[in-house]
Amino acid sequence: MQTNNTDRNLCSAIVAASIAISAASSVTAGECQPQWKNAGTQLQNATIHDMVVFDDGTGPALYVGGVFQVLDGAASHIARWDGSSWSVVGPDPGATVLALAVYDDGTGPAMYAAGMGMTAIKYQGGQWDHIGMFSAGFSMPELHSLTVHEEPGGGPALYVGGLFTEVNFSIPAFGVARWDGNEWSALPGSSSGVQAMSVYQSPHNNRPNLYAGFNGLSRWDGAVWSAVGIDGSVRALTAADSLEDDSGSVLYVGGWFADTGGSGGGPANNIARWDGQAWSALGEGVTSETGTARVHALAVFDDGSGPALYAGGLFDTAGGAPANNIARWDGTQWSPLGAGVNHTGSHWTTPVEAMTTFDDGDGAALHVGGSFTGAPSMENYLTKWQGCDVCAAADLNCDGVVDVSDLLILLATWGTCPSGEDCQGDLNGDGVVDVSDLLILLGDWG
Repeated sequence: MQTNNTDRNLCSAIVAASIAISAASSVTAGECQPQWKNAGTQLQNATIHDMVVFDDGTGPALYVGGVFQVLDGAASHIARWDGSSWSVVGPDPGATVLALAVYDDGTGPAMYAAGMGMTAIKYQGGQWDHIGMFSAGFSMPELHSLTVHEEPGGGPALYVGGLFTEVNFSIPAFGVARWDGNEWSALPGSSSGVQAMSVYQSPHNNRPNLYAGFNGLSRWDGAVWSAVGIDGSVRALTAADSLEDDSGSVLYVGGWFADTGGSGGGPANNIARWDGQAWSALGEGVTSETGTARVHALAVFDDGSGPALYAGGLFDTAGGAPANNIARWDGTQWSPLGAGVNHTGSHWTTPVEAMTTFDDGDGAALHVGGSFTGAPSMENYLTKWQGCDVCAAADLNCDGVVDVSDLLILLATWGTCPSGEDCQGDLNGDGVVDVSDLLILLGDWG
């Protein structure tokens, strides 16, 4: 009978591990702690209002929109970060960018931008094209939100939300307008002043709906708008699987409010959950001693300890405990992200305005942008919360390889797990570290 080198090496590993089992009791897995890290910021005098990940054909990159100085010190409103260097993005639009989104109008994915007093523009093939001009009577139009939604019987379209009353000086549209790649149309019944939009399909509905922040929070069913709650201003929306229970998808809502209103409404400090039928608070929410707390950014991210909802804005407590303008909700409790980020402006400025997940080469991280001028990473305006890789179950020391080190850890916990505790080597979760777990580890060897 012939054996190959792999079999011999594996047998040798098991023998070596058995001999060393007494010493192995002191071997523990290397622990990774999520932390703030430098995101390569070279921005000055900045406020970042939105961020999106987009591949222009040269690889995914992080695009930031707002107003800032970058590179040669010239004013800019959109810039591209590829993980190692910054670059400008075509001719500068010349106005503060408030919203970014990626949408395919049938000609391939493109990045769209909108903002203060500006037209909606499309970036594709290295150039910007204007697709719509907005007006707001005697006021300056503000385009705060871009999202993609597909209604029954139609293809995907780009929806624009903001402060405006007309598109292209000919189409009355109050606060929400739709671009299908060829023409603009209004959504009757909307109201000017929308600052956030999102698409959400609840477990109680057979199709997705568009939600927009006016009249509190309103839902578009393809024909009419209906108010669903929130006694205040909605600034951030994100749909995700429920973190609190197994009820399915929910819509997390952030802004500036003290009560949800609507069905099942009640007190909620600036952040709440809508499941399509009823509202619920997220613990004690987020607050501020000055009374000006608000949430402007929401994102779901797994930093290695499981998916959680991250909320950013202006506040100094989350769940009743100190939290510096950014915090994490795991479905049962709030926790701060280290020292958070500083707020050095007036109560009218918001330190955290945008969050998104991007891998700059160091692994997926939650990138955080805004007007803050101090972060634990010693950065201003843009930083990142670097998570830990989610390791394979058999990679007990999380080094990317299942080998002798992992075998030693498993053997060190051999036997019945202490009551009420998880054993690191209990790979099948049956409360005992035994041959079954060993076979799982050997099956993942390498």
